[in-house]
Amino acid sequence: MADKITMQIDGLAALDKKLRAMGPDIAAKALRGGVLAAAKLIRDEAKATNPDDTGRTDRALYAKFIKEQSGPDRAVYKVGV
Repeated sequence: MADKITMQIDGLAALDKKLRAMGPDIAAKALRGGVLAAAKLIRDEAKATNPDDTGRTDRALYAKFIKEQSGPDRAVYKVGV
């Protein structure tokens, strides 16, 4: 079973206030883009530290947007194999 990673990011309250001032569509796109960038960093770090020499695991690693768990103020991505 895979371990679960939880992250805490300081300054999100100020960012949230600025995003809400931009309007809901722009804020949602900015949120999703920012969380995707973080998910890709996690995926890329997993690839870089993977001991598998065949490359199969590297090719199988992904970052996927989970629409059912996301909303206007929440973007959920799954990083896995």
